[in-house]
Amino acid sequence: MTVEEVKPQENPQDEAELHINPVSAEFKHAGVSKLVIIFLISLLLTGMGVGGFFYYQIFQLNQHVDSTLVSFAHQTKWNQHQISDLQGEYTLLQQKLQQVDQTVQKETQALQTSQGSAALNRGSDYWAIMDAQSFLRLAMTQLLLTNDLPQALGFLTQAQNVLNSLTDPRVAGLKKALEEDVATLKKLSWTNTTNLYQRLVSLQKQIQQLPWLPVPVQNAEKTASSSTADKAADWTSGFAHFWNALKQMVTVYHLPNQNTPPFVTPDLQPYIYQNLYSLLNQAIWAVLNNNPNIYASSLNQASEWIRQYSSGGSTLTMNVLNELQALQGLSIQSSKNVVLTAPKVFQDYWKDNLKGS
Repeated sequence: MTVEEVKPQENPQDEAELHINPVSAEFKHAGVSKLVIIFLISLLLTGMGVGGFFYYQIFQLNQHVDSTLVSFAHQTKWNQHQISDLQGEYTLLQQKLQQVDQTVQKETQALQTSQGSAALNRGSDYWAIMDAQSFLRLAMTQLLLTNDLPQALGFLTQAQNVLNSLTDPRVAGLKKALEEDVATLKKLSWTNTTNLYQRLVSLQKQIQQLPWLPVPVQNAEKTASSSTADKAADWTSGFAHFWNALKQMVTVYHLPNQNTPPFVTPDLQPYIYQNLYSLLNQAIWAVLNNNPNIYASSLNQASEWIRQYSSGGSTLTMNVLNELQALQGLSIQSSKNVVLTAPKVFQDYWKDNLKGS
């Protein structure tokens, strides 16, 4: 009888455990890898979303800048038309001044001819009234064509001096009419149009030399240093580098306070000069066309823009603002709409006293 070796029977559960444990370890390792991949994909999608958002904002900013440039181009074209119109009106004004000079010369010659004509059978009162009426016509010419109020008052005063030497009661009405017209003109405020035009043109040249305020930028956000990102764990290193690159793409600046003037880039500064130049052109147009509303609004807007964009501590800026304030205090009320009573009284006088002569 042989003794057979009895092999110990293996437990089926132990064998199952031997096969199950490696599979479970691999499954756990695969799950962690999937989580890492999902996390990285989420970071990538987040980065793409943030990048897309900033790209959209930059696209919108470019569209706004393009539309601003187009509007400035239209404004420039309109300003050029305004300048050409002002040049034409200035030429017309010079022609009117020449006409006034010719009229004055003709009236002077007529006065000399009437005073030197002794062959006519007229009394001295007749020639004195003719002289006074000639001075009255010269005054009306100054009011209608050149808006020169002092010169018109001077001619009316000369007409009064001529009539004051007459004692005829019929001349009393002429004297009274001249007195009323002189009083009316003295109540008007007068501005020398030529002098005002020259001051506005000089102001345009000064505006082109104004200094602009640089916008103080403070408190720039600091980007994360790369050394701290290198020391981080492996799974956060990519995120730290991505976040660092994102901060380098977009830098956020904080302005000191709400009173800081708007930021003006160097390429936009010429447009500010051009718009201020255009406002003064409008003021010149208002002076030549007797429009007090446009004159006042143009100068007010120019002053506001200079205070907003220009350096307040500059001597040139202060001089320009003081000149604008002085110009705003001037009245451009025209004397063209003033109605004188003396011409009608003189006309009635000749109708009543020349009947049957």
